[in-house]
Amino acid sequence: MRKKTGLTLGICAGVLAIVAVVVGTGVVVKMFGEKDEAREETYVPEEMESQPEQQDTEASKAEPLSYTSVMIQAGDYVTVEYPVFSGGEYQEAVQRLNERFKSEAERIASEQETEMNSFLTEAEKMDMDISVSFERSLKNVYIEGSMICVEQSDYSYTGGAHGLAGLTGINYDLEEERELSMEEVLGCSKENAVEAVAGAFSRTELVQEGIITLDQVRENVDEAVYYMTEEGLHIVFPQYSLGAYAIGMPEAVVTEQDVKAVQS
Repeated sequence: MRKKTGLTLGICAGVLAIVAVVVGTGVVVKMFGEKDEAREETYVPEEMESQPEQQDTEASKAEPLSYTSVMIQAGDYVTVEYPVFSGGEYQEAVQRLNERFKSEAERIASEQETEMNSFLTEAEKMDMDISVSFERSLKNVYIEGSMICVEQSDYSYTGGAHGLAGLTGINYDLEEERELSMEEVLGCSKENAVEAVAGAFSRTELVQEGIITLDQVRENVDEAVYYMTEEGLHIVFPQYSLGAYAIGMPEAVVTEQDVKAVQS
């Protein structure tokens, strides 16, 4: 697997009435308030008192990388949750990543509010009474050194028998300021990554019961969403990519052992 380094990774003002609310925090670290209190009680030599700005910068770098989640509501039918990171040694990279999440959240909220209102307008023309909604939730944030991995889930409903679910996975290296490919996260070649994914899916009921095949997994692996957690690299196929709606979103976890097995 990739050498451990890191953590994980935004809606529109304008005519939308959008409310941003801080919903929670993540990562097992001491909260910022507690650390600030501790700093206030620390003795500061006189020669250092004239350099408060430098002290604040150094203290900020010393804070562990952590996050809070922000919930934005657009109109009556759309909510989008995204992470905001702070702390760690890559301050500028963290700020740019935060801007990316916020911008993406704003875009999604705006587009989905327009779409939900459009469905309601069309339903009203046809004298139909339907419910609509869109929700993007922050499900998992994993930090390993300079790597941040984020899982966000989407659910939209516009009437009918059922809604549609989706998933977004981001695996980002703060040091290099770019997203990591599946094989980079696993620390192996693309060919070995595909075989490691097949090995992980071979343990699932869907494969063991013949509902999907390993050839399907191999052929469609580029469509899969992936994100790292303490368990390993989660591989999730979108609805309908490997079969009917009833099988949901097929998922397996690639472990370090799966990677070693294909490299031996």
